[in-house]
Amino acid sequence: MNKVGLIINPHARGVKKMNINPNEFFLKISNGYADVRVTNSVAEIDPVIREFKKLGIPYVAVCGGDGSHHHILSRMINIYKKEPVPPILHLRAGTMNTQPRTINLKGKPDQILKRLVAILKENGEPQTFIRDTIRVEDRYCFLFGVGMTANFLNEYYKGEGTGPKKALKTIWMAVRGAAFGADVGTLFDRLDCKVVIDGKTVPHNDFIAVLVGTVDDIGIGFKPLYRAYEKEGTFHVLSVGCQPSDVVKYIPSIKSGKPIQHPYLFDDIGKKITITSDKKMLYTMDGDMYEADRVLEAEAGPRVRLVYV
Repeated sequence: MNKVGLIINPHARGVKKMNINPNEFFLKISNGYADVRVTNSVAEIDPVIREFKKLGIPYVAVCGGDGSHHHILSRMINIYKKEPVPPILHLRAGTMNTQPRTINLKGKPDQILKRLVAILKENGEPQTFIRDTIRVEDRYCFLFGVGMTANFLNEYYKGEGTGPKKALKTIWMAVRGAAFGADVGTLFDRLDCKVVIDGKTVPHNDFIAVLVGTVDDIGIGFKPLYRAYEKEGTFHVLSVGCQPSDVVKYIPSIKSGKPIQHPYLFDDIGKKITITSDKKMLYTMDGDMYEADRVLEAEAGPRVRLVYV
């Protein structure tokens, strides 16, 4: 069946901005080459994925943001189990759209879908990029973090609105706090924890952030995870124990993906990370927020294919 299974999150920022009936709109532009489903909640994803699997749908497209992609990817991996999941196309209908940025996928949701449909009409196969995933319990992602990594998103989601302007405003708040001591809420709250990567303990236990990724771009042009693609079946880990002012000093290197030399910055690749603390920990997976009680484990998950058109 030369078709794409399209799952639409009608609550995604990009879908709301289009001011359309998403089911009718995408059915029309797909010209019969898409099985379109609108899911109003995470609970509605499983039946759709199970039906796509039963029908042998060869590609799955996600019309939503990073969070939508995270939940659909997680459910696909759990439902397909040991079978490879179909290649996934991200239609860039979210706030940050970090994952498609890592493969240089550009365009509006309808433009991206039309490009895939044009390929399917000719019985062609789109280009795909293989990426490792990160597993925490039964959830999967490409970016995972605690400390400032999660606190930044916590501050970003506060109040009204999201988007690049809100993200830049939150970054500026962090810079002001680090450079001039301005109030930044919980942004720089430190973690007293033990971090172990593939059996190796990080030689300090006072952190402002632990960032883990299988992609290099974390959003808004920042690419600190320059070793994300270094070795199959691994992720890049940055555990940051320096002061916030040091982070500001290294912003040019963080943006360009250059190594940073600092005695309290641990930089390595690995397959498993365990973070142990006396307190509960807020953590993020592809922008969605979770909480762990004292012990948090993440390990390399299965490899998946991301569609580029």
